[in-house]
Amino acid sequence: MSLIEQGSMKHFHIAVCFVATAIVAGPALGQDPNLNRYIRGAADPHAQIVVVNEGTGELSGYVASGSGTYVAGPLTSGRYTIYENQPKHAKRHLTVDGSHDGEVDL
Repeated sequence: MSLIEQGSMKHFHIAVCFVATAIVAGPALGQDPNLNRYIRGAADPHAQIVVVNEGTGELSGYVASGSGTYVAGPLTSGRYTIYENQPKHAKRHLTVDGSHDGEVDL
């Protein structure tokens, strides 16, 4: 085998090792599709937003921006209740799945 062929084999082995590592390590590097979803929407400016996972009871709090937008997450897949504190006391339900973010205006 010539030196050129040996060099090509080294590159081939490195490439195979890299691809195999990426395939095995991919899910362990935060690529869980059940965890990377958000709920976005409009609310009153500076409103307090509470998001409750109906399956676990876990609460998360957020504050709407001065322009009245909010982003809640990252969230796991599941059914959520979203509350806006004063002045409206709005309440909405939404299912978040692994395929897309949710959008809820309060």
